[in-house]
Amino acid sequence: MSKMVMGAAEAYKLETNERPKSLQELAQKGYLPKGEANKVSECPGGQKLTIANGEVKIVEK
Repeated sequence: MSKMVMGAAEAYKLETNERPKSLQELAQKGYLPKGEANKVSECPGGQKLTIANGEVKIVEK
């Protein structure tokens, strides 16, 4: 899951010359499937994905 989000964030950055501010922004702009931003933020191991300063981060619960 994190690789998909990291790839989406990198594609966004390459195409817009800006870093994404949130997973929701990636979904709204079509870089993640619509309605999936909340689902992809949850990792199977219980961690959460977030975007901070334009970088995808894995946060322990």
